[in-house]
Amino acid sequence: WGLEELVEYAHVRWPIEQFHKDAKQVLGMDQFEGRTWTGWNHHVSVVLMTYSFLMTERAAQGAAARLPPFSQVARIAIHEMAVRTVEEQGVDRQTAERVAEAMLRGFTDW
Repeated sequence: WGLEELVEYAHVRWPIEQFHKDAKQVLGMDQFEGRTWTGWNHHVSVVLMTYSFLMTERAAQGAAARLPPFSQVARIAIHEMAVRTVEEQGVDRQTAERVAEAMLRGFTDW
């Protein structure tokens, strides 16, 4: 292969590797512990849909400037969903914020 073909190949490969890294580290694609094909298929389908949603949100937030990191967008989305879920149980917003922060403490390695 010539240099031009190698560069083209490298540029095609990078987004795929980035997807695998984000899907495993942020979305838990590699954490399925079931034993059935159907369960694994559902798990991966949810990860793929979540990844697509987060990439859409990431592009919308970074439209005018540099794109924010994937993990930052994931953290914002998880935080907001946690707050909404807790609020639906009749808890005030301030308490819901504290509960959401406690839920996200496990994601400090992002």
